[in-house]
Amino acid sequence: MIPPVRLLALTLVACTRAPEPAAQGVPPASADTVAEGTVRVVGPTETAQVVLSGVARDVALTGPLFAELRRLVGARVRITGRPGRNPAAVPDRAVEVTGYDILAVDGERPFVGVVVRREARLWLAGQDTLELLGAPPDLAARVGAKVFVTGTARGGQLVLRSYGVIREPRR
Repeated sequence: MIPPVRLLALTLVACTRAPEPAAQGVPPASADTVAEGTVRVVGPTETAQVVLSGVARDVALTGPLFAELRRLVGARVRITGRPGRNPAAVPDRAVEVTGYDILAVDGERPFVGVVVRREARLWLAGQDTLELLGAPPDLAARVGAKVFVTGTARGGQLVLRSYGVIREPRR
């Protein structure tokens, strides 16, 4: 006869299943997706989508940063966000973007920030605050706008080569 303590132990071991492995290739719903590629707008104007084209299949970009991303057509970016399904038929995959970094515009890493005017001078307030030199009147009129700027940085100044408006100033 098996003593009761051993019988209980054998019963527990026999009734316990090993945990099943998680499905492979399926991220948890809360996991962030990170992807790099080039921003493009596809489709007719009334149903146009912003997509990220890269090494993998195209991914539709959605969420609160959609309007900013739409202004970055042709830029190479790294996005983060939650994976989801695209409400449109193609592409079937989508990411609700919660953050992005601009990696390159016309092959050059841009500076990103908000245009600020201090003491009659124009500045780009971003990761570093740089005085903007050679800014055209159109950019000078956009104080408060979020922009990307390419150029040469020297000693706290940025000699502007090109720029793009990511988000218009709030009025």
